[in-house]
Amino acid sequence: MNNSSKTLIIACAKLDLVNQCVGEWRLDNNSTASVTLLSTKGYRIDGISEYLDVPCKMLSEDVKTDIANFDNVIVIQHSRNVIPYLNVYKFLQANQVQQFCVKTLGKALVKTKPELLLSNINDGSEQQDNVIWIDPQSVTHCAHLGTLHFGSVVDGDWDLQAQPFESRILFYHSLKSRVEQTTPWSETAYYQDILASLNKGEVRFNCHNEQQLQQRCEKLELLFNEIKQHGWKQPVGEDYVTINIGRDGQLLFADGRHRMSIAKLLKLPSIPVKIAVRHNKWQDFKNEITSYAKEQGGEIYAPLQHVDLSGLRYTHDAERFELIAKHITKPASTILDIGSHWGRACAVMEQQGHLCTAVEGNITSFYFLQRIKQIEHRQFKAVCENIFEYVNKPMQFDVVLALNIFHHFIKTQELHQQLITLLANLQIHEMFLQTHSPDEPQMANAFRNYAGEQFAQFVIDHSCLNQFEVIANLSNGRKLFRLYL
Repeated sequence: MNNSSKTLIIACAKLDLVNQCVGEWRLDNNSTASVTLLSTKGYRIDGISEYLDVPCKMLSEDVKTDIANFDNVIVIQHSRNVIPYLNVYKFLQANQVQQFCVKTLGKALVKTKPELLLSNINDGSEQQDNVIWIDPQSVTHCAHLGTLHFGSVVDGDWDLQAQPFESRILFYHSLKSRVEQTTPWSETAYYQDILASLNKGEVRFNCHNEQQLQQRCEKLELLFNEIKQHGWKQPVGEDYVTINIGRDGQLLFADGRHRMSIAKLLKLPSIPVKIAVRHNKWQDFKNEITSYAKEQGGEIYAPLQHVDLSGLRYTHDAERFELIAKHITKPASTILDIGSHWGRACAVMEQQGHLCTAVEGNITSFYFLQRIKQIEHRQFKAVCENIFEYVNKPMQFDVVLALNIFHHFIKTQELHQQLITLLANLQIHEMFLQTHSPDEPQMANAFRNYAGEQFAQFVIDHSCLNQFEVIANLSNGRKLFRLYL
């Protein structure tokens, strides 16, 4: 903001605080330019010569005034909370302000947009945008950046400074003590913490005295019992529980401590939340996946489990992995996944208790495999190597997964021979083979083009296995076989 730009400051706090914030803003921005102050209370501040008094008790979307000619709009708030100032954001949106800044005492400006802050409020529509459902137990740490950052991508180490939810949130243990041990509210740490603030003359959660604090605790307990009896309901006109996403995709609690604590203590299977802030490194990775999908016709190969990536369209669903898991005969099998792509098969098998090795020779696919493996905290072994070089001598596994991969090895005579050598080197008990359709254009002019059962028999002829069965007829004429001893 330079000294020649026109700045409008909207006062949403007491006069002394507005005055201090204007002084901080001028100092931080080295600004001596005149500014206009908009207020519903007729404030007058030293150093401000222009005023835009609005003849109403409160700003609302119905109030119209000429603010289109201002280069910058700054809203001065008492706190960084969003809910108390929704009327102001609606006023800005109705007056076509695309972007503005929020200033609170002692804090730097936060740049945001009206629609971002308003989008976290349940407007009562059946399909609220950007709502995701998560297991509350999957959120174990907190990284609160303030609700004003809603919808932002933020760099820095804030995600590395996350603290455990159960030790950081006083309300969690206090509510647990109250509902499980019937501890009086007045003896809980949550109550005592707020009471100490009230005794200093501070206002916490709109409580001015101990009586109001007691009433608030009783209302929160009623909310706990209501959710316990009737399930989760998102109130119209209230904000959602929000989470932040760290650089490696970790879900970090952001705001809504009371409802999140209730959800955790009740062990609810899922609750609706919105994503407040994404770390820029996570956003970069998400953009990489999105760009990859666009290059592949708008789809990725298989579904991703992370809540912020689960909306991507995919070519092959996870049903076949679950089907394979049901047919594996030996618990805790050692599994070799040939052509693992992004490792989805190994992730599913690992969840079933198997020990997996993912071999992927494509460098791009292996990059995504490694990142997703890290994001999902998987333990399977990942190898970036040509499968013929990896299995260049007899190797023993319980199970081999060959899903939509072997037909690439019959397109030339050289690859065909390498496949025969590979099969001879595998000392295994069973294989799950997904075959192609011989009519696919990619197989035109292939050295060999085996149909489903013919391909399964080819594998048996050149491996230690001796029987096969069809366990599924999949889309596009492809089949899933189990080959075994």
